Amino acid sequence: MVSKAGQPAPKTYGEDRDTNAWKRLLEQKGIDGVIIATPWEYHAPMAIAAMQAGVAVGCEVVAGITLQDHWDVLKTQLSTGTPYMLLENVCYRRDVMAALQMVRQGLFGELVHLQAGYQHDLRGRSALAHRAFGRAQR
Repeated sequence: MVSKAGQPAPKTYGEDRDTNAWKRLLEQKGIDGVIIATPWEYHAPMAIAAMQAGVAVGCEVVAGITLQDHWDVLKTQLSTGTPYMLLENVCYRRDVMAALQMVRQGLFGELVHLQAGYQHDLRGRSALAHRAFGRAQR
């Protein structure tokens, strides 16, 4: 697609199942940002390394596997100031953004407890879902 638009083809990393190619990518000069769309267990280490290298991150869900992974991603973003965006399209839907704005404007009063859910049954689709979060109960 890029070549058809008359631009030089981008350099790619990770051919031949090279699991360290992403680290070499971060060593390159002139990298403005990365999109992380790898298996879940790589998201946190890749995002943290990218932010530490000053490279902006767009990361598919999930941000990490463990709660500590999520804290580490947040702490790295806060300490480096490098842009990070979770690429979860549900978070940015108009209705979800409207609800967030209503909360921020205090339209619901003081929130003491709030609970929400996102129904996305991964049973049978991802071995990692069972390994990371335990088996879902019916």
